[in-house]
Amino acid sequence: MKRFLSILVSAAILLLVGVVVTGSSRTASAVGKDDICQGLDAATTGGTSKTCDTPSGSATVEGTVATLIRIIAWVVGVIAVIMVMVGGFQYVTSGGDSGKVTSAKNTIMYSLIGIVVVVLAQVIVNFVLKKV
Repeated sequence: MKRFLSILVSAAILLLVGVVVTGSSRTASAVGKDDICQGLDAATTGGTSKTCDTPSGSATVEGTVATLIRIIAWVVGVIAVIMVMVGGFQYVTSGGDSGKVTSAKNTIMYSLIGIVVVVLAQVIVNFVLKKV
């Protein structure tokens, strides 16, 4: 059970690190790219063409990272829901043994905490990606 909790915490930390990295590097790279594109346009055609236009339909780094984060959160959420069901099964089959009941309750509680962490991580990711 402790291993499952540590996996959920690690996934949440990974999501938050992804948000921080994505949010902090986006502004700096956008400014640098604009400066480079303006310099290329001025040097090659006198500033009339758009050398660095992104073709429509092409994937951006931010979009790819956001998709990856959503997939990871979805997988962790599914695992947490499965663990809630496992804890429920353990609770039903405990036969009144206090040790098994406690173990089942802990499994359910930590799984629900994991679901809350995943939901909050998604809220944070969506908030940061909309602000940047």
